[in-house]
Amino acid sequence: MAYLQDPRVFYAIERTYLAWVRTQLSILALAFLIKKFGIEDALSSDSRRLAEWALVAMCALVVLVSVVSFWQCRKSVARLGEAEIPSPSAVRVLYSTGLVAIGLNVLISVLVALV
Repeated sequence: MAYLQDPRVFYAIERTYLAWVRTQLSILALAFLIKKFGIEDALSSDSRRLAEWALVAMCALVVLVSVVSFWQCRKSVARLGEAEIPSPSAVRVLYSTGLVAIGLNVLISVLVALV
């Protein structure tokens, strides 16, 4: 990564991570819609089975994207120079937000898939 001596690089990494979190929420919303309207209202057992597999695949995708995006964010922040990080607390907030997002994504995915 280029050393620009500019804290805006950190903010760009943060925005990219938050865009991935937004993508995870969209996939979870789609999984919820499949659960709510796809499985119960399916006409045949084949379409019900397909909806259940799509639901499980989406929940697994959300967890995978959550972990990979957090790992990529940590890797990008680790490459930054000291002048590019606004404050040590900004890194702690970003990491703690990431861990909370991973935990919530796992919890919500399990709830959507099982309930």
